[in-house]
Parts: sequence; structure tokens; C-alpha cells
Amino acid sequence: MADATNARNVPGPSGFSNKKRKSNTTSPDCDVSMVKKTRFLKDVVLTRYGGVLEGRVTSKTPIKEWSKNGKEGKLFSFLMADETARISVIVSGDKTDEVFSTIQVNHCYRITGFKPKPVNPHFSSTDHECEVTLSKISKIKEIERDDIPQTQSLCSSIASILNIEKNCLIDLTAILFDLLPVQNITCRDGSIQKKQTALLVDDSKKIVSLDLWNKHVEKLTDMEGCPVSIKSITVKEFRGKIVLGSMANTTFNDGEPTGETRKEYQKKWWLTGGVFSEFEELEIPLPTTE
Repeated sequence: MADATNARNVPGPSGFSNKKRKSNTTSPDCDVSMVKKTRFLKDVVLTRYGGVLEGRVTSKTPIKEWSKNGKEGKLFSFLMADETARISVIVSGDKTDEVFSTIQVNHCYRITGFKPKPVNPHFSSTDHECEVTLSKISKIKEIERDDIPQTQSLCSSIASILNIEKNCLIDLTAILFDLLPVQNITCRDGSIQKKQTALLVDDSKKIVSLDLWNKHVEKLTDMEGCPVSIKSITVKEFRGKIVLGSMANTTFNDGEPTGETRKEYQKKWWLTGGVFSEFEELEIPLPTTE
């Protein structure tokens, strides 16, 4: 692996920049004696604050406004990955809008001046014991890190999702079997989120639910029995079954050639007998005991 972690570029006054810089170069005005070694994401622990993190953004949520006990604010989060782990980064306060416009999915960033905090396992989207929050002194800068692979996978079938790690992003083409009514979900902070569940099937004779949130609600209206191509959805586990969820960067039927080819294949399968098939849910196999 190329050494891409031993340099730090001095950011501008705001601490945020869209300009890419290679991670193995040092800015002329950077004090080399102050350069810190990048920490792997798996090594983030609750007892160590600050340092340098680098990773690729795999997804980000929409900005959410909140109000509680006479106070109000806004926040969003994004998932960052390196070759060792994935971790959630929480952004709130005055920097929310600026960081949101800066962060782009599949781009790499360096973060300094962060604070770790324990995750709530009931709401965590990673397997990490920590998540990272940005403070007023935090800095984030886009960098080039070709050695950090993109983690998004193109699934050849619904059945193949069983081979995908939880919390990974996938692209999927399938037949829309059913679209359930829109629900209003009340969150713990009192905010209302819109949710709609789509049921997807394909020629692997499996069925999986896809939860559409907020701006993605009603994106598949009147498309029952039609092939749909969906990019950047996350794999989750709920009560022993695989479920899918939309993200801020999820797209539908964008005309990408691979998706269009799969749509034609699924449409032909559906019209020539697939409509009469029976489908099984994606249940996670129980561990075997020897």
C-alpha cells in the first residue's frame, strides 16, 4: 500500500475545501514537525480524542432539523470507510450546511479535531463501537486516496444479497411486486419522517422489502409489475431477515447501461412466466453448530 498518510495540508480559514490534494504531499507552509500519522478507522476508541482520520464517504443522510425543550438545530451524518472499518461521522450546529455541501459520496476526506462517542446499537448503521462527531475546531479536507476501494456492489440477483455485508451499499435491478401506503413515522426527537415500503422480486425467486424515506417516497408509484433499477441502497438486518433502505444519494431508473440491460432481462422473465412464481423472503441462515 502506498504511503498516503504521513502528511497534513493546512486548510483555509473555514477549514473546508472542495479542492483535491494528494495525501502524500505536504503543503509548503505546513510545519513538518506537526504532521501526525493517520489512524485507521478500526483504531478509533472512546478514550482517544483528535488525531487524523482518512477515508472514503460511502453514503450521507439528508439534513434533519430538530426541536426539543425550547432548543432547535440541524444535523446530518455520513459513513466513511477505509480498508479496516466503517464509521459514522455526525455533523451538527453552524457547520452543518457548509459540510453537507462539501461532502460527496465516493470521494475521500481527511478529518482532524474530532470527538469519539459511543454508538447506540439500535440506531447504528455500522459495526463500529464508536461514531465521530465534529466540533468547532474540526477540519475536513478532500484528498486523493486511490488505495481505499469503493465498497458499492452491483447485485446480480436478490438472492445474492445474502452474500453482502450488513450496512454496505448495493445497486439492484428487480421487479416491483407491491408498493405499500405511505406512513408517517415519529422519531425519538419528535420529528416526522415519511416512509414507504416497496416489495421487490426477481428470477432468483426471492422477495425483499425496500424502505423508501422522505424524498424517495412515491418514486415508484404505479410501477407495480415493472422492472426498476435502483442505485445506492443499504443492506440491513431486521428480525432475522434482510431488508433494504434508501439513502440520500439513492437514484431510480437513471438510464445507466448496465441497469437498462438488467431491466430488459427481468421484464422478459416476468412476462414469460415470472408473474406466476412463488417467492421466499431473504432469511438470514442460522449459524451451524458442529
